[in-house]
Amino acid sequence: MEKIEQNLTNSLEKETDNLQKYLQKYLNFNDIEMKRVKMIDLKNLPESYKKQLEGFNDKRLEEIRLAIVPDFWKTSESHADQQFIIFNQKYFEDETKADKIHWLTHELAHCQKFLDSPETYFKEIETPAFGNIPSENFYPNNKVEEYAFTQQFQTVKGAGITKEEMLNLLKEKYKDENDFLFFNRLLDKIYKQ
Repeated sequence: MEKIEQNLTNSLEKETDNLQKYLQKYLNFNDIEMKRVKMIDLKNLPESYKKQLEGFNDKRLEEIRLAIVPDFWKTSESHADQQFIIFNQKYFEDETKADKIHWLTHELAHCQKFLDSPETYFKEIETPAFGNIPSENFYPNNKVEEYAFTQQFQTVKGAGITKEEMLNLLKEKYKDENDFLFFNRLLDKIYKQ
């Protein structure tokens, strides 16, 4: 039994080490900057985030790791193929917002879609969700983002946020009017339900 536990511990340490090396390269951080990055297992999420994970009712998502990064240039970002999510530390720890816009739900939806079928995930990331919306790089107008934003918007609606409030929250992050052609279509569908 001790040998099995030791092998599991060694395996987890190696996985964490590989993840940190990947993250260090991706973020272009030196060793000192990497020491400021916090790694969290989703099983150990703060209470304000647990409901988002529980809403998926998908045990596979409990294996996703969260990297809390100081000065990260985005609010959050999924690396579904690596099974981790990056969050900006200030945003993640801001109890006054408590992820009102539910970015964790969005990123978990990416991970879930990848776990369902990696092949389909990579195919759909280059498949437009709506063919008549101009897009240079398929973001956000692709099938994967359609799935992730749909999960996010349904959760936000369930939390009592109106369509107008959601659009205002999105305007803090998105500036391209073509993005709002995509968002309005999804929000129209969700808020008519």
